Amino acid sequence: KRAAVAAEITLTEIIDEDEETVIGDLTKVGERVCLAKGGNGGWGNLHFKTSTNRGGRLVGFGSSRTGASTTAGRHLYLTNSGAVVFGVIDGSVKRTVASGSGLNDGSWHLVAATLSSSGMRLYVDGELAASNGDVDSAAATTGYWRVGYDRLAGWASAPQSDYFSGQVDNVVVYNTALSSGQLAAHFDAAVPVQHRQQQGE
Repeated sequence: KRAAVAAEITLTEIIDEDEETVIGDLTKVGERVCLAKGGNGGWGNLHFKTSTNRGGRLVGFGSSRTGASTTAGRHLYLTNSGAVVFGVIDGSVKRTVASGSGLNDGSWHLVAATLSSSGMRLYVDGELAASNGDVDSAAATTGYWRVGYDRLAGWASAPQSDYFSGQVDNVVVYNTALSSGQLAAHFDAAVPVQHRQQQGE
């Protein structure tokens, strides 16, 4: 018996990095658009809100369109304790960096990950939370960007559930790595929206 994905996704337009060009317009549940193929560099960010203690995969790249992927990486997932982990496959080795715990506090958080010549970097709410300068590439692959679920077996601090239970909003994937200043500006711009959402407006 397969459990339903519990993530709540806001249907929206997907805008290119020039902030004007529409790459895709998701208007109904189940619609898909190819944002990027697997390769090196770039990555993205998302907002999430949850109080689960079972963790779950927030977003990432997988080899299968549905079900559990044979190969899954370049992802952000939540541990049981509420830490966010950024993971990539470097050759055949799974590399991760992780934030502090407690992000399952029922508040909105902005998480972002970058992979570039500067290494792996994980940001939470506009601040650098973890990094590894020794990992600057990931195995090239083809597949699908997936939100809310995929296989996490074998990854560090893998949570009790592969399914994320909570809300996810504004998932963005870039083909270049954003700077720390750009990511901080994203957080500053998002704060009023998060506040309105928490107030139920």
